[in-house]
Amino acid sequence: MFTNLSKSASVLAAGAVSMTLIAPQAASAAMISPINSVSTSSNTAGSLGNTIDQSGLSANYDATTDFDSFVTSTTHAGLNANNAVAIIPPAGVVTYGLGGPVTIEAFALWNENRGGSAASLGVQNFRLFADNDNDFSNGNLGQLGTDFVAVTGSLGQAFNFAATTTSFVHFQIIDNYGDPRGTTYGEVAFKTGTVPEPLTILGAGTAVAFGAGFKRKLGKAKKK
Repeated sequence: MFTNLSKSASVLAAGAVSMTLIAPQAASAAMISPINSVSTSSNTAGSLGNTIDQSGLSANYDATTDFDSFVTSTTHAGLNANNAVAIIPPAGVVTYGLGGPVTIEAFALWNENRGGSAASLGVQNFRLFADNDNDFSNGNLGQLGTDFVAVTGSLGQAFNFAATTTSFVHFQIIDNYGDPRGTTYGEVAFKTGTVPEPLTILGAGTAVAFGAGFKRKLGKAKKK
C-alpha cells in the first residue's frame, strides 16, 4: 500500500513539474509604440517629433516588434531637418513621455550618421532618468543604468538597464563629439520590460500543491 502511494505521488508530482516546464515562457521584449510625447527646454533645429515618428528608419516597428533584432538590423537615413533634430547648445535634456506607467529595460538610439565633420555633432556621453512628470528641474525617480557612451553611425544602438516602471524618461545629453554648435540624432525607442508569464506561475504553484497534498496523504498512511 505504501509502495503504491509512493508511486502515485511520484507520477503525479512529475506531471505537475511537467506543467511548469511546458508553460509558455515570456515573449521576446517588444518596442513601445507609440512614444506618447517629447519635449525639451533647449533650442532645437528640426522637429523633436522626428525622433519618435520613425522617419528615416529603414524599417517600421509596432508594439509587437522584437526590440533586439529590430535595433541591431535597422539603419537610419542621412540626418536632415525632416528626419532628425539638433539640440542647441550641444548639452541638454529631452524628455520622452510613455503614455503612462510602463516597464522598460532598454533604450535605443539612432545617432548622427553623416561622415566627415558632421560626425562631431553626434551624441557621445549621456544619461537616462526615470520620472513621473516631464519636468527635469524638479527632481526625478533615479538614473537608469550608468553613464552611457554612444557612437556615430547608421545602425541603432541599444543601452540596457534594470527593468523600471516609469511614465517619463529624461534623455540628458552631456556632450557630443566636439562640435560647439549643437548635437544631432535621428530616432529613439524603448524596450518593454519582461515579466513572468501567468501560466508559468500557475504551473509552479500546481506542482507545489500536488507535492504538499501527497506528502500529507503519505504521512497519514504511514501512521496507519
